[in-house]
Amino acid sequence: MSALTADDLEGPESGAPATHGPHWRRNVVLAVVGLVLGVGVVAFMTLVGNGSRIEAKETGFTVNGAESITLDFTVTKPKDVTVACSIEALASDFAQVGLTSVKVGPADVVQQQVSVTVPTTQAAVSAIVKGCTPAK
Repeated sequence: MSALTADDLEGPESGAPATHGPHWRRNVVLAVVGLVLGVGVVAFMTLVGNGSRIEAKETGFTVNGAESITLDFTVTKPKDVTVACSIEALASDFAQVGLTSVKVGPADVVQQQVSVTVPTTQAAVSAIVKGCTPAK
């Protein structure tokens, strides 16, 4: 086996030291373009997705005896969308003792405070928002 010399490091045509294969520059440009496009797609989906999400968060409840429970919650949704939210009343053993639905209509704000009373078949100890979906 022989030692490497300066002639071994030169490219065949240019006489300059060999650096990378013939498509190295093209591959780097394609990788950079792909990375920029990927970041752009993620940014776009984040901005657009935040404007169309529908969420509900319970903020409190009041037990009104064995007949009903009142749930207070915040709905986050696009301003011009009407959503239907399903509310469930639960007993101490987590059995469903009441169920109702409430529509939350368009508003000038994306977050709306809602209060709904759920009739119950027996005393409830809590109430939850099962979910909110666009109203049909």
